[in-house]
Amino acid sequence: MNKVISFNEFTEDVSTYVDFVIDSGNEVVVNERDNNAIVIISLEEYTLLRRSVKGLLAKENQLDLAEVIEQINNNQN
Repeated sequence: MNKVISFNEFTEDVSTYVDFVIDSGNEVVVNERDNNAIVIISLEEYTLLRRSVKGLLAKENQLDLAEVIEQINNNQN
């Protein structure tokens, strides 16, 4: 289960929240004034997210390339 806490709560007990993220694999959302917030995730989770995004972008680019090749082939006929 993710936790949502205030910035003050986070600064009062950083190590507890860092341990929670690492041990549970869940996120901690830290709210600050003016509706700003950050999300704390483990490095493992961050790495998985980055790989997923890169994979999605690569697939999207492959589709674009396939469309370009098809257009070139259609124009040559």
